Amino acid sequence: MNVNRMKKRILLLLLVIPALLKAQDVMTGTRQELTSPDGAYRFTFYQRAVGEDNVQMYYTLTYKNRPVIEESKLGVLIENQLFESALGIPNDTCHFWCENLKLTGTERRKADETWKPVYGERAEIRDCYNEMTLKFKKGEGDGVQDGGYDKRKNYFMNIIVRAYDEGVAFRYHFPETTNGLFLHIIGEQTSFTMPQGTMAYYERWAQGPYALRPLEGWGKEESERPLTLKLPDGLSVALLEAEMVDYARGKFRLSAEKPSTLETSLYSSVDIISPYSTPWRVIMAGERPVDLINNNDIVLNLNPACKLADTS
Repeated sequence: MNVNRMKKRILLLLLVIPALLKAQDVMTGTRQELTSPDGAYRFTFYQRAVGEDNVQMYYTLTYKNRPVIEESKLGVLIENQLFESALGIPNDTCHFWCENLKLTGTERRKADETWKPVYGERAEIRDCYNEMTLKFKKGEGDGVQDGGYDKRKNYFMNIIVRAYDEGVAFRYHFPETTNGLFLHIIGEQTSFTMPQGTMAYYERWAQGPYALRPLEGWGKEESERPLTLKLPDGLSVALLEAEMVDYARGKFRLSAEKPSTLETSLYSSVDIISPYSTPWRVIMAGERPVDLINNNDIVLNLNPACKLADTS
């Protein structure tokens, strides 16, 4: 065999083998996809084994088959040892709370309705989306009844994903528990790995000066939200949040471990009682920057309706 040809084949194998090994870590039974009503957005969820009895949650997002978010982590950072100890419940031994979540089921639904805002750019707004709820369980067994109190070792968490024609949003939901445990949230693993070469309209504080910067060299500084980005292929992308109720303000910081990756940085810890839903993390993409403005109804649709009965 020609020596040069052999060298090329060896080089090809060296490039392919790591990708194959990485693909083998993906738990294929956990792979779930959700597309927007027009098919432009495709959100893909899966879990990957990262060690014995440990898994990590990931997602990707494409827009018209173009990568918007590359493989990125999902998860909530919870430290509940103090509450568990006080109630006589065995502590969780995982380094990260979401490491050992087991996917128990998936629910899907569609919505298409219209509503009239109190004021705004449009007299009527369409709320049309496809939704996927991923249901997770943490722990085994039914718990121990102690004098009528449920010393349950189990926790439950859902990830709710909505795909609109205007963008994709996801949030973490904690169904009501029977043991009354608080959840002490100290942060999120939610991240956004952008295509290499992405530029961000960086801004440290609200109403501050914008600067178009690469996703590197930020140090410990954080950028405000919403954050607008320019992808190398010309797409404009916005990262934002909706329905932020009784939660900590989030900004974006660069990952110290993974290039071109933005992480959700919370201002403080949060103590919650289930049932509870975290804010929506929203991702929008457009061929032109103005498309992000034209499609801003997604923010209104994700926020709760006006509670005033008389708005006259």
